Amino acid sequence: MILALYIAGGITLVISIIGAFLSGSIPAFFGLILAGFASSMIPFGLAHILENQYNILYRLDSQEKIQKKFIKVDLKLCSKCNQQYEHDFTSCPYCGYKE
Repeated sequence: MILALYIAGGITLVISIIGAFLSGSIPAFFGLILAGFASSMIPFGLAHILENQYNILYRLDSQEKIQKKFIKVDLKLCSKCNQQYEHDFTSCPYCGYKE
């Protein structure tokens, strides 16, 4: 998805530059260049936001794994789906079975 957004922004930028050179007038040239840069910033910005979100999620997952190594949690085994979950839970978070 991120790559597709970068490609879309690049294509938008290239098309606006080509259109600017083919326009034939100075005001149209600068207008198309400005419009191309402005419209290509949208997919570039969205790609940047997605990269940041993926980075944050990766760091949160890594932090959770590190915490699980150092914090011992008593786990129960669900008799219905055989998934492990914390003993404080009243029901299985995976299948909803209440023991």
